[in-house]
Amino acid sequence: EQIGSLATDHGKVPLYLSQKWVVRIPRPVSQKLPPSIPLVTGQRVIDSQRATEIQQALIQAHYLNGSPTGQWDTETQAAMVKYQTDNGWQSKITPDSRALIKLGLGPKQDAGEYAPRPSGSSEVSKTPTAPPADTIGTMANSEIPMSTSTN
Repeated sequence: EQIGSLATDHGKVPLYLSQKWVVRIPRPVSQKLPPSIPLVTGQRVIDSQRATEIQQALIQAHYLNGSPTGQWDTETQAAMVKYQTDNGWQSKITPDSRALIKLGLGPKQDAGEYAPRPSGSSEVSKTPTAPPADTIGTMANSEIPMSTSTN
C-alpha cells in the first residue's frame, strides 16, 4: 500500500509502509570501506575519583596495600584482576560489574546519593515514615453488604 511519494530529480518515487528487498542482492553503496581500524567500544579510561573508590574497596578487601592514589596503575590493575579471578569472573583489567557490586561500588537501588537534593539541603531526612495502608487487604477482608430486592 502506497503511503506517499517523494519528489526527486528523477521524478516522483512512491513510498510504501514496508520495503521488500531480496536478500541475495546486496544493498547499493557508493563504496565499501575496508576495516582497517577495529571498532572500539566500551569504557577505556577510569577517572581518578572512580579509581580512588575502587582502590579503597580493594584495600578493604585485602587485595591492595597502601593508600589510594587515584591512578589506575599496574598495581591496582593486578589487584582487580586477582579479585575477579578469585571470584570466578573474567580476568580482564577493566572492572567487571559483578566485582564492583561485590565491592560495594555498584549502582544504587534506591535514589540514594544519585538523587537530586533540594537546594539548601545537604542531608536527606532519615525520619521513618508510617507504612502505607493496606487498602486492598482491608477491602478483601471487609464484609460486603448484600442487598436484597423483592420484585
